[in-house]
Amino acid sequence: MLGLLRTERYAEAVFEMNKQLDEQTSEFVEQGVALRMRRKELITRDEGPATLWVALEEAALRYLMGELDVMLEQYDEIIKLSESDHVTVQIRRTKPFGYRFPSDFTILDLPDGLPTAVQLDNPWGSVSMSDKPREVGRFSRKFSVLQASALMPEDTLGFLQQLSREIRNE
Repeated sequence: MLGLLRTERYAEAVFEMNKQLDEQTSEFVEQGVALRMRRKELITRDEGPATLWVALEEAALRYLMGELDVMLEQYDEIIKLSESDHVTVQIRRTKPFGYRFPSDFTILDLPDGLPTAVQLDNPWGSVSMSDKPREVGRFSRKFSVLQASALMPEDTLGFLQQLSREIRNE
């Protein structure tokens, strides 16, 4: 799940899950969670919040991180964020066939005349970035396909509410 959407408790659960495997210290976990919460201020600040458009995979929402209350809090957070004017969330359902991309990526439309860039995250935690127009164009087309195959933004709220009900009943 995209880090900018995570609650503090969800982010902590993700770090804790990987702590032993990645040989991380408790201090590393605390610093990582704090850094993610500071980055999240880009979209939650009162003055001039950044615009965010996310095509989120349903599977990311169904994989339980932490306790049930952590997941329910996370769903509520996504609902709250998606209700703001500057955040759009679309859910890409698992069942329909369609285009899938194997890694997370972010298209950064930077201010102050800086070129648009693409950031590609891989499972090993490393990041690649490029502001080459060809690469930005390629990933922009990929994002357009992901958007087109996702639920409409106005259907996100109902989907997340249904998911909350399903998890409560399991």
